[in-house]
Amino acid sequence: MKNLNEQINRIKSLMLIKEQCGGDYPQCEEDLEDEGYKVFSPAELSSSCENNEVIKNVKTVLDDNRLSGKYTISSAGESTLDCYVLVKGTNKESGRVRFHFTFYADGQVVISQQLNSQNNADKILYRGKYECDGSTLKILGGRDFKYIGIKSSGGANFENKVYLNTSGAEIHPTATQMDDWGVTDPLKYSGVLSYYLNVNSILSNINVLSDGLNTTEIKKIINH
Repeated sequence: MKNLNEQINRIKSLMLIKEQCGGDYPQCEEDLEDEGYKVFSPAELSSSCENNEVIKNVKTVLDDNRLSGKYTISSAGESTLDCYVLVKGTNKESGRVRFHFTFYADGQVVISQQLNSQNNADKILYRGKYECDGSTLKILGGRDFKYIGIKSSGGANFENKVYLNTSGAEIHPTATQMDDWGVTDPLKYSGVLSYYLNVNSILSNINVLSDGLNTTEIKKIINH
């Protein structure tokens, strides 16, 4: 309860500072620093994150695999553990990037997959853990790699709905496909990542959530 109250008071403090300083950004910066917050410019934040050892390793692997133009480095908070590398895929669905990989400095990874308009152009979110030593980048499969829900314009929806094709019909893989790809019938959103990668010949006979992804496979998804 103490931590919750601290967070509530912190939010109230930030809201008050925002209200008082309005559009006067130098004043906002000064007020924030007076309250004990650290204020970074986007360039300073990026530079700080680039010095994080984990982020440097991810960056090295991406550069070595000719993906230097596909990512940005930033932070979601004050700690260097909040630093992340956001990688955008090449392929698009209705003008939106189909795949995003976000590698955080604490070893967490989030994958988002853009759905078609028949599925309300929502995004599927998956969360897992990864390892990177500067030579290889691997998303771990198994219990730590999970489907976490649907992200829509109205927020997060964790219902595991049926996936629809571009004609609006439910997708029903064959029994062999279900065995090979580890998906269910009718196809649920939790299995769409494996289904999409296999049926589009990006990867072959892989259940992503159980098998994970290695450097070559991640590169194939990003470049497809």
